[in-house]
Parts: sequence; C-alpha cells; structure tokens
Amino acid sequence: MWPDRQPNGTKPLRQPSCVLGGILMPDSIDIVPDLSLVISPEDDAIFICTCLYRNRRGIAERSLIYAVVHRRFGLWTHVYRVVPDKIMPSKALQSPRAEGLTVYLEKAIEGEAVDQARDWVRDKFRD
Repeated sequence: MWPDRQPNGTKPLRQPSCVLGGILMPDSIDIVPDLSLVISPEDDAIFICTCLYRNRRGIAERSLIYAVVHRRFGLWTHVYRVVPDKIMPSKALQSPRAEGLTVYLEKAIEGEAVDQARDWVRDKFRD
C-alpha cells in the first residue's frame, strides 16, 4: 500500500518494487524519514522504492531507496538505502515515523543522473 503522501523533500516517481534474492517487498512501509542529514535545501531527494535487503549476516532489512541529487559541492547523484531502526506512531504527522535511521550510500554517480540511478537500483535489487 502506498503512503498517502510522499516523504518530506522527495518527488514521487511511480509505484515500483524491489527484488533481492527472490524476496519481493511491496511498497508498504508507510513512514516519513527525516533525511536532513543527507540532503541540503538545494538538493533533490527522489523516493525510488522499498525493499527487503539481505545484509551480510543474512538478515532481511526493510529498506527505503532514494536517489539524491546533490548540488552543493558539484553535481552528484547518490543512491541511499535507508533502514528505519524503530517505527513509532507520530500523532503530529498522522503516520508512523522512523525513530533512528541507518543510512547506507549504495552508489555515487557524477552529474544529475536520476534515471541511471533508478536503473541501477532495479538491477542491484533483482535476482
């Protein structure tokens, strides 16, 4: 199920799913992560998908995947995998929010390359 609104600071694309190791994760994580530690006001964060990602210990982590176009120190597109540590209800936002995030930089691409980042995510999180 899609959230009623996109997370703050992101631009919607389309309803994708990510696959890794045969695990399909529908886009059902309805949280609003605070991405202020990885984006600045002149950056664009584009939500790509949610997925279950098997870490090196074999544990499946519910993850949100974003492409972020950074403009502050040159033009770069980064792909971040955001793992909510805990999900707590938030009365102010009227939707669950992440209480602590682990953010992984998965890929760095020179220039504004959102389509290339999206294609890379599709390939990386596929069987």
